[in-house]
Amino acid sequence: MTSLSASAPLFGRIVTAMVTPFGADGALNLATAARLADHLVNTGSDGVLVC
Repeated sequence: MTSLSASAPLFGRIVTAMVTPFGADGALNLATAARLADHLVNTGSDGVLVC
């Protein structure tokens, strides 16, 4: 018999929906996106979903 805890999904994971930053010209702002993603992960998010 196998242990249920070995295959049970982990609860308590945080995946944050990150707003996609755009510049005034409408272009994707990659530098800001990278800084925001780093901030979210460094403050407790286990993953980031870019919207």
